[in-house]
Amino acid sequence: MAQRALKLLAYIAHRQPALGASIDISEWRYIDKLLPAIDRQQTNKMPGSLAQKLQPLVRLLSATWSIDGRELRFLLEGYLQHEEQLIEISEVEGKAAVTITAKGWQRLETAPQGESSIGFVAMWFDAAMSPVWEQALYPGIYDAGYTPLRIDKKEHLNRIDDEILASIRSAKFVVADFTGHRGGVYYEAGFAGGLGKPVIWTVKREDLHGAHFDTRQYNHIAWTMDDLSAFRAALKNRIEATLGRGPIAPD
Repeated sequence: MAQRALKLLAYIAHRQPALGASIDISEWRYIDKLLPAIDRQQTNKMPGSLAQKLQPLVRLLSATWSIDGRELRFLLEGYLQHEEQLIEISEVEGKAAVTITAKGWQRLETAPQGESSIGFVAMWFDAAMSPVWEQALYPGIYDAGYTPLRIDKKEHLNRIDDEILASIRSAKFVVADFTGHRGGVYYEAGFAGGLGKPVIWTVKREDLHGAHFDTRQYNHIAWTMDDLSAFRAALKNRIEATLGRGPIAPD
């Protein structure tokens, strides 16, 4: 059950735009009424907005191995909310919303090493790199079935360097993007390699020529800003080829 709940928690994390934000789960309570229509393949007769909302729910049932909405609600309310306090569910004017608690984020980030779902990202934190994170790095790691983690997106009270090393230790692998050739990225990739962690090497194509000679031997995914969707797909494929499908694969 814990593995099923972790998949659900990871799905919620993927949907949340920021720490502390909530997502609307009002439609989740209606899934049992809609399942018969799915079985009869009548989703094409539903209003477009309803059918659009329904498809992710069907994939979520599959990902959490739930046979119906009752099991999904038990994982959500009985286990994640009441038993483990990993989420909070609020209801306002008939709308239900879920928020991951600090304990929930910690659970996602500190799974036992053998079961870690974390893909740690070492990269240049320049504003120009925001689209790369949002459109390629984050979704590429998630699509492969892992939880993306970037240190500036993580809430903590420790020294930043200590927190980086601790996060790499608890991660399943590291994605190191060498765009801008930041010294910290080289250090974090080297630290991960020293621990025996797989490192996925990426770089903006025009920066590839400037890679340090010690790392130039590795097979970098060279990406371009005008085709981040291709970078996302290439990253997903490289992760799956190196590590296999992750434990929180969305479907």
